[in-house]
Amino acid sequence: MKTILVIGSTGAMGSAVIKSLIEEASEELRIRAMTRDTSSEQARNLQSLDSERITLVQGDLDNEASVRAAMNGVDAVFCNTAFFASGSVEGERKHSFVALNAAKDAGVSHFVYSSLDSASRISGGRMPVPHYDSKASVEAEIDFRRSDEFMRQESDGWFSRHVSVLVTCPYIENFYDFFVPEDGTLSDGRTGKVFRGPITGDGDWQMVALKDLGFFARMMLKAPDTWGGRTLRIASEEMSMPEIARTFEEVTGIPSEYQSMTEDDFLSSGLPHAHDPLNNMLIYRDGFFERRDFDQLRKLHPSLTTFRQWLQDTQWRGESKAMRKNAATGG
Repeated sequence: MKTILVIGSTGAMGSAVIKSLIEEASEELRIRAMTRDTSSEQARNLQSLDSERITLVQGDLDNEASVRAAMNGVDAVFCNTAFFASGSVEGERKHSFVALNAAKDAGVSHFVYSSLDSASRISGGRMPVPHYDSKASVEAEIDFRRSDEFMRQESDGWFSRHVSVLVTCPYIENFYDFFVPEDGTLSDGRTGKVFRGPITGDGDWQMVALKDLGFFARMMLKAPDTWGGRTLRIASEEMSMPEIARTFEEVTGIPSEYQSMTEDDFLSSGLPHAHDPLNNMLIYRDGFFERRDFDQLRKLHPSLTTFRQWLQDTQWRGESKAMRKNAATGG
């Protein structure tokens, strides 16, 4: 019997990982869903997915003792920290290492850390995105602790053998509440759905379906000998915003187009995703993400979700839907 602790269990990512794990009926496992409030509606809904295999455990990354208690008897950990819990790079780094150090001390055999690309590094410092860069800085520290140089200082090799990194990207499901198209008039005079944002030209928008994210997390957790000490960057698809709007119209039959905005117009628009500089990621300039190896990803997961397939599966028609606890911050 294998026990997996999921940190960040009631968020969109953590819930997707747990759903993917319990879909594996042949796998004898138990899931501990760590949450700050075990009585919350999100926590109760999560446990109702499989009350026999999912146990809610109270834990708070600001309370190290509670995290260490949650680690007792755990075989593997999936960890997605929430930048917005502290609202600072240093706060998220502290939370990450509370989890990593507790797992190492508890002898956890496999730790999967959820990261994001380093926007600041990739853009040459022109476009920092704090909630990306904080996770990426932890990933960089994990890489260092896997290195020969660090191994010469600390010989147990826990980071090089037992810690995996899963680098994600914006969810396709962000269209539900974060990138909702508006009803409006298209440039050709038709009435339809208008996708608006500061992404200009043919710059690609990189995205991952939550069910694909859950698949890759489960794949890593099930194969520690294969994935321990390794990093995988995932996405489901990359498309330009005009392509996204065209695909939306082709699938739904609803007239649609993308209308780009200037940076100033975006920042003064009042749109929920323009609320503060944390979302520089939408002011696209030259892009800020690492390209994914889709050939490799499709070998690992042949049914990788396209945006077209997601639209067909979900029957989404541009309406706003609750997808996370807080649409503006992801908190």
